[in-house]
Amino acid sequence: MFSRIQFKENAKQLLRRYYWMAFAVCTIYVIIHGIGTSTITGKITVNFRGEIPIFWHGGFDLLHASWEILLFLFGSLFVLIFSLGLSIFLINPVTVGRNRYFMLSRTYRCDLGSLFSSFSSGRYLNIVKVMFFKALFVWLWSLLFVIPGIVKSYQYRMVPYLLAENPDMDWRRALEVSRAMTMGYKWDLFILDLSFFGWLFLGMMLCGVGVLFVQPYIQATDAEVYEFMRQKVFATGVCLRSELPGFYPRSDGTHL
Repeated sequence: MFSRIQFKENAKQLLRRYYWMAFAVCTIYVIIHGIGTSTITGKITVNFRGEIPIFWHGGFDLLHASWEILLFLFGSLFVLIFSLGLSIFLINPVTVGRNRYFMLSRTYRCDLGSLFSSFSSGRYLNIVKVMFFKALFVWLWSLLFVIPGIVKSYQYRMVPYLLAENPDMDWRRALEVSRAMTMGYKWDLFILDLSFFGWLFLGMMLCGVGVLFVQPYIQATDAEVYEFMRQKVFATGVCLRSELPGFYPRSDGTHL
């Protein structure tokens, strides 16, 4: 049974053992994610004065205005491409690494290296590809209307966890398994997210810094949810245990 209270209680019990390392992992992740977000939402000033001057020295200067507009368009395009590149090749793989850290930490003592495990797994390009298709499908559904996009974001929510456990998984299979995992539980996941609102609001009241202290709790709870959904797909025969073999340190003893 999907028990929001039980997932949170399990997370709190586990965090007593590794909270400060989890805090460090979440803080680094937020910083990396913030770099991409600030790039996407950053201001593009065309003439470095924050305006496009179509009037110049008291008169209309068509040639100058055209160059300014072209500069604005090319600048916007560059920022868009750069931010997408950051998201695809850096933020998405780090998201998978963060999820791997929290799943490993349920059993093992992990270090910060797990956050960057996607880059050393030997399956980096597959992780990039699968996460790209996940984001693409959510975006395409969002074009129809906001609500379908939100539904799809919950439907494919387990994809980063699946890749953290099995980085060889094909993108079609990853989406299929995530759909099976979340079937019948998307509303529960939504309510679970809402249940953290009070903590996040309190964190925002502390100049926003307090949000960082809540992140380990949120991520550890999500890890408990994933473990619950793993057992669901095993029980229903959607996945064999050989396809989702669990989370273990590498053969060299590292947790990457």
